[in-house]
Amino acid sequence: MGVAGELVVRDADGLFRFVDRTKEVIQWRGENVSSQEVESVVHSHPAVADAAAFPVPRCIDTVRELPLTETGKVRKGVLRERGVTATTWDRSTPSTPARHLT
Repeated sequence: MGVAGELVVRDADGLFRFVDRTKEVIQWRGENVSSQEVESVVHSHPAVADAAAFPVPRCIDTVRELPLTETGKVRKGVLRERGVTATTWDRSTPSTPARHLT
């Protein structure tokens, strides 16, 4: 429920709460996970300055800085367009070590 492209839920008190944009919801093992929830967990690590999550199965990438709009929001479309790079780690191939920027 919500404006086109937005995922909104109604709580027990009948109030509406914004969850995420529908194109940013990550499906994991049959569950819908908000990209904002993933970002919140990643932000909690002391070595992480910022994070952006969006639906791409199993992949993690590191960048020196995130592309931002003039208002400071992450331009996730730019990250999507990058696709898989030399720094991308696919967790489905555990024998391949995670690569980091030097």
